[in-house]
Amino acid sequence: MVRVSQSKSTKVVGVLALQGAFNRHTKVLGELNVATQEVRTPQDLASVDALVMPGGESTTMSQLLESSELFEPI
Repeated sequence: MVRVSQSKSTKVVGVLALQGAFNRHTKVLGELNVATQEVRTPQDLASVDALVMPGGESTTMSQLLESSELFEPI
């Protein structure tokens, strides 16, 4: 079971929102009371404490990470 504190130290889990079923991942994490944020840019990435990378075709994912400038930061 995942527990999330309601204090200022609540962690935010980013969900990489470039391809795959990222909306399903976000929904399930929300049902577990986990604070989430979709990650599409390096700025989004900088504001999360952890990252979920939904599956997808690896070549396409690499290209999307490069074009969104997320490859290096991740």
